[in-house]
Amino acid sequence: TKSDPARQVGAGLSDVDAGLRLRYEIWRKFAPYVAVTYDGYLTQARRIVHDQHGDSGSLRFSFGIRSWF
Repeated sequence: TKSDPARQVGAGLSDVDAGLRLRYEIWRKFAPYVAVTYDGYLTQARRIVHDQHGDSGSLRFSFGIRSWF
């Protein structure tokens, strides 16, 4: 793709959204988990967002319970 600063898009791959979830299965129907997710821009898009004083990436943590009946 071409670089388009108005849309905060750089040439090539522009962003990434990746995560990791760790679950501990106490019983088959009940399992608490913790998750970490990163969402950010890559290469040229990161530079464009930085020049426009935007947030170039974020790290999120979440906790939850997986269950079924």
